[in-house]
Amino acid sequence: MLNTQKTINLAGQSIIEDTVAVYMNATLNENGELSTNKAVCNKKLYDGNKAACRADIDAFEEMAYALEGEAE
Repeated sequence: MLNTQKTINLAGQSIIEDTVAVYMNATLNENGELSTNKAVCNKKLYDGNKAACRADIDAFEEMAYALEGEAE
C-alpha cells in the first residue's frame, strides 16, 4: 500500500565570507505542522559572527512562519 504525504521544504544558509556558518531547514506538512532545524556548520565562524548569524536565523524563521501562515 502506498502512503504519501505532501510537504513544503524551505532551506537556508547563513554565509559569512563565502563560507556557510549555519544551515537551516524548515518543513511544513500537509496538516500545517511546522518543523524547523538549524545546525552550526562552522563554530569558529559562527562564534565570531553571532549577531549576523542570529539575524539570518531570525529572518529564516520569519519566512518559515509566513509559510505556515499561508497554509492556514
